[in-house]
Amino acid sequence: MGPTPIQNVGAYGQEVADTIRSLRVLDRRTLEVRELPAAECGLSYRNSIFRRDPGQAIVLSASFALRPGAQPVVAYRELAEALAGRDDRRCQRCVRRCSICGARIMVHDTNDPTGAAPGRFSPIHRRR
Repeated sequence: MGPTPIQNVGAYGQEVADTIRSLRVLDRRTLEVRELPAAECGLSYRNSIFRRDPGQAIVLSASFALRPGAQPVVAYRELAEALAGRDDRRCQRCVRRCSICGARIMVHDTNDPTGAAPGRFSPIHRRR
């Protein structure tokens, strides 16, 4: 999990708080394991109750409310502009392969032999 729910990681107009249903945490003070609904995690821009009080709890796991086949969120102005006029602009793969995203993030593509090894950039990174 890493810092994903702790920092409420996000990009391009969407953040992990948009999909977290609950977090299973170990209370460091009582050593009790609890399930916290997302509403109780204080998720805000790059923040959470866990970041504000790092000694409070250890995040053990997360439950996400994901929707297979859901349309991607295209709220980020620069991304929306880059996808404007494309028939497939609402496709997850199209968003991931957009030149803006490809120029800024690492894309792991198992269909591409150069992107198959962890830590390698897919060809979209090299197409600038």
